[in-house]
Amino acid sequence: MSPQKTSVATREVKVTPKARGHDGNEATNLISAFYKIVDDHMQPTNALEDFFARDFKDNNRPSTAPEGAADRQVALKLFAELESGFPDGAHSLDILEAIGEDKAMVYWTYTGTHSGHFFGAPPSGNRISINGVDIFRVVDGRFVEQWHVEELMSLFQQISP
Repeated sequence: MSPQKTSVATREVKVTPKARGHDGNEATNLISAFYKIVDDHMQPTNALEDFFARDFKDNNRPSTAPEGAADRQVALKLFAELESGFPDGAHSLDILEAIGEDKAMVYWTYTGTHSGHFFGAPPSGNRISINGVDIFRVVDGRFVEQWHVEELMSLFQQISP
């Protein structure tokens, strides 16, 4: 199936037919909405806060996360860093599938230009492309739990001078 484009504010976001949330659940719909906001660089960074429950749990918490920081804050910091480091960054939701009643899995591709600081790395001007998988559990319209894997080594190799 060929990808379709959906306009979000002034940006174009690629959404594949499988990723449109057909036959989905609350989690697929929330994931779609979340990544549209992430990639809509016109939105304030705090627009993402409402997607995460106060007691959000990251089952793959980065080892570099500050000790004592809540998982919710660590996740929000990551998206703020992506916005800073890759102001043109965009996710393509390549596969989005419901898992039971309260979970969904998304396989995504993230592309952008490293034109700002990203976790201390100065802008390289390099284009990047990485893939990742997120599984979110949703309760009462908020992410309460996440499992995820990203190609972070590849990302840092791509932004190296």
